[in-house]
Amino acid sequence: MIEEYPQTSFIVNGGLDTVEAVEEHLRVADGVMIGRKIREDPWFLSQLDQHIYGIATDQIPDPIGVLTEYAGFVDQVHEAHGTRYSVLARPLFGFFHGRKGRVLRRHLAHAVAQVKPLGKGVVDQRHSVRFSELLQDALAKSEMEHAQSIADEEYVKVAQIG
Repeated sequence: MIEEYPQTSFIVNGGLDTVEAVEEHLRVADGVMIGRKIREDPWFLSQLDQHIYGIATDQIPDPIGVLTEYAGFVDQVHEAHGTRYSVLARPLFGFFHGRKGRVLRRHLAHAVAQVKPLGKGVVDQRHSVRFSELLQDALAKSEMEHAQSIADEEYVKVAQIG
């Protein structure tokens, strides 16, 4: 079809979850669309930037910088439009992978659930807290829990050896 309709742009949509698959499709198609993979693993974009566009590793933003910038964005959107934190937090749920990510998602979801809107754009002053504060608290709690789980695993290993 690409050869038969050269004046038409062809964009591949769906199922691309590796850099190799993206590169393979870009050899023949005009572009690719990536949705779920980015939602589940936002850092996949940095891999594409490196492999496809040649962006150096040191030019890729660090996770803490991205989190800080996003938290500021969320605070601005919430204050300007009253958008619920539960909606604005969703993109972060795929930000970390593995066990550490599950712990962060749990703590962040719990913190966000504590902010109860009274109506469209109105937040109860008892729960008037900035998203950046909720995120910091969730990160701190998840780091502590993750460190504790590593310590627990090490204890079990030592106990099994001894």
